Amino acid sequence: MDPVIEKRINLLYLGGIINAYIGLYVLIERPSAFAFTTALAIGIAFIAFAAVDFIMPLYLRRQWRARVEAARARQGGAGAP
Repeated sequence: MDPVIEKRINLLYLGGIINAYIGLYVLIERPSAFAFTTALAIGIAFIAFAAVDFIMPLYLRRQWRARVEAARARQGGAGAP
């Protein structure tokens, strides 16, 4: 796999872990400075961003595989990824 895409995928996973941690922290600890509904909205937003960060690598891998298959088809089936 292309090193740039691999780095991007790893950074998305890292961002997903951080977003999930912050979201769960806000939902569990709920700082006293926030009302319950505000903390709930912030926590859900972070969890949603974490979900996107874990789904996006699947899309990137699928897109990369499609490009590799298209390149192989153009070359007549020969070549390595």
